[in-house]
Amino acid sequence: MIPYPTKSNIFFQAKDGINEWWLAGRFYNMRYPLKKVEISIDGSAYKQMTRDSAQNNWYKIDGQNLISGKKKFRLTDIYGQVIETSEISYVSPMEKYDCGKNFEY
Repeated sequence: MIPYPTKSNIFFQAKDGINEWWLAGRFYNMRYPLKKVEISIDGSAYKQMTRDSAQNNWYKIDGQNLISGKKKFRLTDIYGQVIETSEISYVSPMEKYDCGKNFEY
């Protein structure tokens, strides 16, 4: 697979309608497609997010403190490369967040 030709970081955009109990969003600008997305809230163990089958690169999770808790994502691409994103302290609907890195070529 030919990588998406970018030198910038991956971004996360929260979906409209998110709340303390439901978080959904999309990742974009990846060099390679995502295979798995996990989330850690306030330093907890990573939990896998569910891919939204109706929308490519959109992932969701149910739980608690999903907006205000400090979040980090662990992204795995189709080649098994794993990166951990920068920490996001608060998520607002439709806002975009720089994940701080991208997969290696």
